[in-house]
Amino acid sequence: MNKLGHYFRHLFHLYNLVDKQPMELEIDKIDFTRIVRTQMSAIEQLHLFFNIQSTFGQNWMRFEFVKKYKVFRNMPLPLAKIGVLPKEFLENSDIEYDDFFEWQLF
Repeated sequence: MNKLGHYFRHLFHLYNLVDKQPMELEIDKIDFTRIVRTQMSAIEQLHLFFNIQSTFGQNWMRFEFVKKYKVFRNMPLPLAKIGVLPKEFLENSDIEYDDFFEWQLF
């Protein structure tokens, strides 16, 4: 747990750093966070999804990083059947489900 906690805190601070930058366009922030997300495997995104639902990951929702940057956009949904399902989690958080995941665009 200790190693995973360090990993998730590091990711959170990367998103927080980008979010606080005075960029002219929001699209720039989205592009930078896309680069961060491309470094994560689908399984890492799945772990992040579960972390965000825990008390340790509350700030991801509080700062709206999930909504703004779609941090687990490539998560393998068939593996996310433990606890709250992604669709239910997003809808309960007032985040549009219909275009959240990358594969929904094809």
